Parts: sequence; C-alpha cells; structure tokens
Amino acid sequence: MKPLASITTSTDRPLAGLSVLVTRPQQQADYLIQNLQQLGADTLHQPCINIQPYFDPAQQTVLSSINHYDFIIFVSANAVDYGFELLRRQQLSISKPLLAAIGKATVQRLQHYSAKSVISPEHGFDSEALLNCGQFLEHQIRAKKILIIRGGAGREHLKDVLKQRQASVDYLDVYQRSASAIIITSTDLQQLDILTVSSQQGLENLLAMLDSSDRAALLNKTLITPGSRCSDRARELGFKRIETADNATDDAMLSTIIRLAEQHQPNKRDVKQ
Repeated sequence: MKPLASITTSTDRPLAGLSVLVTRPQQQADYLIQNLQQLGADTLHQPCINIQPYFDPAQQTVLSSINHYDFIIFVSANAVDYGFELLRRQQLSISKPLLAAIGKATVQRLQHYSAKSVISPEHGFDSEALLNCGQFLEHQIRAKKILIIRGGAGREHLKDVLKQRQASVDYLDVYQRSASAIIITSTDLQQLDILTVSSQQGLENLLAMLDSSDRAALLNKTLITPGSRCSDRARELGFKRIETADNATDDAMLSTIIRLAEQHQPNKRDVKQ
C-alpha cells in the first residue's frame, strides 16, 4: 500500500466525509487503513516510527540461555515478531519458560507463534496490569528468573517492580525504533479531522517532524490515543481534543473513530475545528 492513500467517500458508510491520519509504522498500517477506507473514511498515512530488527552480540549468552528462565515477558507485538525471528535464525525454541504478554495485540501475535498458554491481564494492557496478575505477585515471583523481550530503551517500571519483588530480571532487545521522515504536506494536515497515534513516542515524533505553524494546526485536531498515559502527555504537549481508546489495537482505534462519527451525525465534519 502506498504511504499516502485516500478514497472517494460514500454517504452510505459510517465514516464517509472524515479524513483520518494513521501513524503506525509502514509494515503495520495496512489493516487499519483498509478498514477505515471500507467504512468510508479518507486516509492519510504518516509513519512516525521506523521499526527494524536488532541484536547485540553481547546478549548472546542471554539468548542461548533462554530456556533457563522461568518467565518470558513480551512487551509488544513487535517484540514477539522480531523475537521469534531471532530465535528462528539462531535455531532456538522456547520450551520451559511460561509466556506472558502486555496487550491484546501481543497476546494474539504470541498465539500465532506458540501453542503455549499466555499470561495476560484480563483488564488493562500495560505493565501495571501485568504486575497485578497472580503469577507476578511478590510471593509467587520471588527468586524467579524473568526475561523481558523488548525494543531497546523504554519504561523501566516493569523491571524495577519485579526486582523489588526479588525476581532476577534480564532484557533481550530484538528491535530498534527511529523517527520517520515527513511525507505529508501542510495541505494534508489542514484537511484532517482525526489523527491516531499508537504510542507516546510516536506522538512526540509526529510533532517533532512539523514546523511551528503545522504543529499549531495539528493541536486543534481530534486526537485518539491508546491509553491514559499517552493522553496525559498529549495534554502536556497542547492538544485540546483528546479521545482515549480502550487500547492500542486497530479494533479499539476503529471503535473510537466510529463512536466519534456517530456522536457527530448528521454532520460528521463537526469533529474538525
């Protein structure tokens, strides 16, 4: 799919007349874009983060000892995809450790690669929710060995709390993130009704790409974030119209966009100021 896409809208579709910015990485945007278009929306795609595989040979000992851990926690769907690709290249497999995941999309990706059951919170999709799972309470996790598979630098909260609960914790970094180049124009931004972001880093990267006038215009658009922390950061950055989706999945983003459109019928263009 081309980075920048739009379609002719139709009045018999619930999102007809809306222009939506999708900011997911290039390889992860197709599902959301296609569903938005099928529902009648015009779409623009501006990736805010590039995702690339990564492996530091200094972590070879950690990787080779993967079945010595009691738990392996995957922090994102990218961690699953790039983690299992790394295991495939190294001709390794996960047999002994229990698997855990943060977020519904991460669980779904794990189930694609492994038939093992996955520890995941019933409510919530962040580190705090996972830490409240019974398997990770202090009396259960003490002296256990835990491997967190992730994409480079990120929040240290999960590791810090697990160590406070007297677990042994290591990281395995399997991908890295970088900022994308700007491909949308000032005219594109003026036509937008709704923008979606899937992470705080993506939101910050998006604003950093823009000049001051485009940034000021974007702050008046309706923004959909994947969670309360990202919404809080958006307020700090100056966004005035913020909607918080249930989580970062495509389905949650779609549901929020549809709800906004329904609230503003019959004139869907009211979501734009």
